[in-house]
Amino acid sequence: MKDADTCSSSALDSISFYEDDAVLASYLKERDRADGPKLAIEEQIVLRFLGNLTGCSVLDLGCGDARIGRAALRAGALHYVGLDGSRRMIELARQSLIGTSGVVRLQNLENWRGEPAERFDIVVSQLALQYITNLSHIFEAVRKQLKPRGIFVFSVEHPLITSSFKGQFENDIAASWCVRRYFREGSRVNAWLNSAVVKQHRTLQTYFAELRRCGFQLDRFSEGWPDPDNFPDRAIYEQRLEVPICAIFRARLEQ
Repeated sequence: MKDADTCSSSALDSISFYEDDAVLASYLKERDRADGPKLAIEEQIVLRFLGNLTGCSVLDLGCGDARIGRAALRAGALHYVGLDGSRRMIELARQSLIGTSGVVRLQNLENWRGEPAERFDIVVSQLALQYITNLSHIFEAVRKQLKPRGIFVFSVEHPLITSSFKGQFENDIAASWCVRRYFREGSRVNAWLNSAVVKQHRTLQTYFAELRRCGFQLDRFSEGWPDPDNFPDRAIYEQRLEVPICAIFRARLEQ
């Protein structure tokens, strides 16, 4: 059900959001903080869930600047393809993959029907699927894209985050976070990086149910439990224990 009262006509979709120069610069600066949630929490767990990539073919949905692609190729992946709907992100990805065998393609994931000439050992998606309105469509396309016993690893913003945009904290997470309309799934507007972007709020139950319906078996799951070794500043680590930032899934095709 659409949570229409939290939507705004002035909010941007995810493609337009990252096309803005100022927004993109702010996003990259925030993302690349060593103690930020992207590098210190989400990416660490995604890489662990991917496991040994030697000899694997990897498809990356919402690849951004192909950061995970560079890591996969360094780890021994034979083939990497990244898809993203943002022209700015694709430009950055192509620059970062110079000298490697990796390739990227401009593709709006809302309209993606799969790569008909290819199948992959692994499909990965990092913090992109919360922008997609039709989750079932994406999961079904991923299923067709994977080789037998292929692995699907994806992360999304935790549903406690996507249901809490009007209660985000300044200095004290525990005192000011506010969960809103948790079981009313649909579009939510996130005021972020001096702009506003539309994201899709879904419960964890929905993610689990859709994976199962599309023929996947979940074999690992994480709510982004912080590792103190990734936080030189103990105070930042303690803050990150208050609210889960992301949810990371690893699923296999059932045979």
